[in-house]
Amino acid sequence: MKTLFERHPLLSVWLPFLLCLLPVLVLRDFTPANELRYLSIADEALADGHWLSFSNHGIPYADKPPLYFWIVMLCRRLFGTHSMPALALFSLLPALGIVAVMDRWTFRREHALSRAAAAAMLLTTGLFLGTSVYLRMDLLMCFWIVLALRAAWTGKCGRFGFFTFLALFTKGPVGLLLPILSVLVYRVAGGRDISLAKVFNWPFWAILGGLSLLWLGGVYAEAGPEYLGNLLFHQTFDRAVHAFHHQAPFWYYGAVIWGVAAPWCLLTVPAIVVACLPQKPDTRRSRPERFYLSVVLTGLVLLSLFSSKLAIYLLPQVPFWVSLFVQVGKRRGWEPWMRGTMGVTAALWALVGAAVAAAYFCFGLLSVPAEYDFIRTPLLIPAGCVLLAGAILALVSLKTGWQRPVLALSASLMLTLALASPLLPQVNARIGYRQLSEEVALDASVCTLGLKGGENIDVYLHRPVKAVDPDAFLEDPAVIPDGAAVILSEKADAAVSGRYSGILKASGRTRSLSPEGLYGIWR
Repeated sequence: MKTLFERHPLLSVWLPFLLCLLPVLVLRDFTPANELRYLSIADEALADGHWLSFSNHGIPYADKPPLYFWIVMLCRRLFGTHSMPALALFSLLPALGIVAVMDRWTFRREHALSRAAAAAMLLTTGLFLGTSVYLRMDLLMCFWIVLALRAAWTGKCGRFGFFTFLALFTKGPVGLLLPILSVLVYRVAGGRDISLAKVFNWPFWAILGGLSLLWLGGVYAEAGPEYLGNLLFHQTFDRAVHAFHHQAPFWYYGAVIWGVAAPWCLLTVPAIVVACLPQKPDTRRSRPERFYLSVVLTGLVLLSLFSSKLAIYLLPQVPFWVSLFVQVGKRRGWEPWMRGTMGVTAALWALVGAAVAAAYFCFGLLSVPAEYDFIRTPLLIPAGCVLLAGAILALVSLKTGWQRPVLALSASLMLTLALASPLLPQVNARIGYRQLSEEVALDASVCTLGLKGGENIDVYLHRPVKAVDPDAFLEDPAVIPDGAAVILSEKADAAVSGRYSGILKASGRTRSLSPEGLYGIWR
């Protein structure tokens, strides 16, 4: 009789993963850079009655398609506020869905240990793990891309068109180009088991083209030709050819891929190279391996050709890196280079664990700023010990294959996150603006000066917040209305030698500091 683990290997990974991340979802604050901006855009769309065109404090925001904003708006209506646990589900559930699709696609007939280890490796890959708890549309787009490629693989052209549209409708052009180009490259490279005539037939084009025209026609009707042109050209071709944000050289992804694929980069990145090597007669590539390699190479070349580059753009590649490594390992066996790189990974893991445990005692000898005193927590000791124990188990089991070391290291990483989660309420003041907004909640009007993303505090205050340009303020302090509370970053204050503070003080305002001393509030 099969054990519960043998019958449901994914469940044995999913449940601990969810339990370890649950405190993070409940305790974490929204970050100002992207999360607060998305929430503010959704609030503005609800107030204006817009569904296909968006703006951020009156400035048109055609950077992203509407699907994710619809989700944020729906949650806002259902819960009456922006709920971190509810919104995080739309990152967490796509992550689990991707694991399920890749397992069914590649590992269903494998041993339960291999299936669980492959799922754990994917879920704990750095970028994949981080976006699983971060409020962005990238993992949702990744989920649609995986479903689209799976549909093309099985010859279901209607689903291929539908999921490709959803990927486009979630994030933009990469969601459209990556599935289509990957299938074309696989076919050109000799993948004769996929018929282009059956995949790119009239149902595919009718679904993809029809839904796209319906969306773009709605944008034109709601926002006019200028917004539509911004969406179609400025945010696509301009970014691809001569980016106005995030410009980077062609080789950028060759450098950042190691951090994106960490901690498994010494296994998954070399596996891409090994998969490209000439085949031996007795070790021919399987069909899935050839397809995954086509997806990986297509994505890397496509993204490298774009002028705009960010590490997170590699996210749709991550499931195929892990699956490609497993396929290479299945074809070539547990080779010495794999044992060596896994051993190096475990050894580095042990060093990190020992350093974390020792840090608690070292901090007693070092001078730590008062606002960061929370890092002197005794939780560092068990967290470091857990990482060290995982590394030891991985080193002991190196001879058995890649599965047990991966499970040991993954389990120790997730337990460490769970152990460190009680620190989040103290960290929130440094990563979010909720506590800061409570300090100014009773003020009639609020301005921010040199505070990144500060205008999006309106999500908490439920009224407009004016972001004052520092140069304009230096030229004319009257740009800040009388009676308004002014929030000033103390770092920005120091950067200009107190010029902001001096002007505010001269106007008769008095300052109080936030409890952590990070922000000055002038009234």
